[in-house]
Amino acid sequence: MMTSAIHEDVYGSAQTRHAHDEPLHVENVPTCSFLEQSKTQERQVPLVTDADGIYNDVLINPTKIRAAEMKALADLLFTKEELMAAHGVKGLDDHKLEALKEYMYVRCTALKLDQVQPKTLMTTIQNKIGNLRKKGKLNNRATLSTLPQE
Repeated sequence: MMTSAIHEDVYGSAQTRHAHDEPLHVENVPTCSFLEQSKTQERQVPLVTDADGIYNDVLINPTKIRAAEMKALADLLFTKEELMAAHGVKGLDDHKLEALKEYMYVRCTALKLDQVQPKTLMTTIQNKIGNLRKKGKLNNRATLSTLPQE
């Protein structure tokens, strides 16, 4: 009984509104979708900071910069052959992995971002390994299918 009393206080009783009543008018309803709204609320920083402020209007989300740099650096540090031959991330050169971690630490500090979690870094590299292997298998199948049949 208590919940129905609370329900009536919050929403009104069932008898207070009828189908023939005028429709409710809601003002200031946001017109953008949730995704658009969340995108506009993302933190944005200038891509380039210069003394004259020429590029201050070119903004980007620093978290996306961090993710793009991490992926690009993995491509630069490790060859395709290294990634494909590795038995997971632990099969890669530890010195290169530590250098990547250190770079990301310094970069995140400079961008005033949360540090990259070790799991995120390992998952990013592991995904690169898996994607290269899958692409390699697909290329091998395509090559085998184009060989002349005897």
